[in-house]
Amino acid sequence: MKIKDFIKPAHLMDGNTAISTVAPSLKENKIREIIILDDDEKFLGMVTRHSLIDSVKSPQTTKLHTLMFKPHTLKEDDDLETAIEFMLALSVESLPVVNAKQKVLGVVVIEDILEQVDASGLRAADVMSSSPVTINQGANVANAITIMKNHGISRLIVVDDSGKLVGLVSTSDLLDKAFLPNEKLGKKSYRYEQNPYADLPVSSVMTKNVITCTSDTDINTVVDRMLKHNVRTIPVVEDGIPTGLVTRKHILKLVRPRDIGGIRVNISGIKDLESFEVVTIRELIVGHVKKIGKSLDTESVDIVIKKIGESQYQATVHAGKGKNFESTHATAFDVVSAVSQALKILEGKVRHG
Repeated sequence: MKIKDFIKPAHLMDGNTAISTVAPSLKENKIREIIILDDDEKFLGMVTRHSLIDSVKSPQTTKLHTLMFKPHTLKEDDDLETAIEFMLALSVESLPVVNAKQKVLGVVVIEDILEQVDASGLRAADVMSSSPVTINQGANVANAITIMKNHGISRLIVVDDSGKLVGLVSTSDLLDKAFLPNEKLGKKSYRYEQNPYADLPVSSVMTKNVITCTSDTDINTVVDRMLKHNVRTIPVVEDGIPTGLVTRKHILKLVRPRDIGGIRVNISGIKDLESFEVVTIRELIVGHVKKIGKSLDTESVDIVIKKIGESQYQATVHAGKGKNFESTHATAFDVVSAVSQALKILEGKVRHG
């Protein structure tokens, strides 16, 4: 599957725009990152929410271009895998797509990638970050900003004095309050330390109705909840106590698209495997499927895993299109070796005819 199938309009802005005029519109317009163009209307850089949170301490006249960085850009014919790898590496949720002349064609966003993900065999416990960063509901907003910056995160779990989850506070929640019009603040400056909101308790700006899951919730269900409720983070909660956190990026680290380089991939028989085995198998599949597709007119690859007796596994691989299919299988004492051998045999078979 190619990047061109996922392009959406980008939010373009002049780099000389003042930050105080930008932040209030982020949540309303559902903007993650802002694309900055140069004088020739070519891609110049991108500004993230993290940068804007840091800029709350800056004067209202601070310009967007002082906060931007230049990420990797995507081309229309890049594979979806490319977008995943760079989103993870750069810790962003959207990436610009440009043509040969560096003109911005749009952006690829993380939600559309998540719709292509198949995480069968994985649970929240396999993906989540344990010991999530929390903040007490009585702490002030200034403290929340400092914690987010120090940990490089965009959300905090809010707990009460007994440690139970009561809400979630995000950069969107904070930016909504950070740049209120000065007539409402009664101040002439937008400087962070002069804004009354900095002393407000986190409980006054947090999201209270939090979508959660348990450690046993399967990841496909977690993804469905993220997309249905338009949330980026789902706390893992046991008896009211947050024990972990699942984000969209956590999921992308462990799973790969159902469609690899235009080839549909189906895997069955992995429900009882350990999470590290599932992850390793998916990594193997990405590399081999692309090579198989170059030698064989391939529309889909089906991989079936079966346990034989007490100590052996058999992996069967079918690849091709229509009635033109090639099949092979391999048996080994561990499931990863069985899948790896079957894929290698099939790759050699189709490559040499």
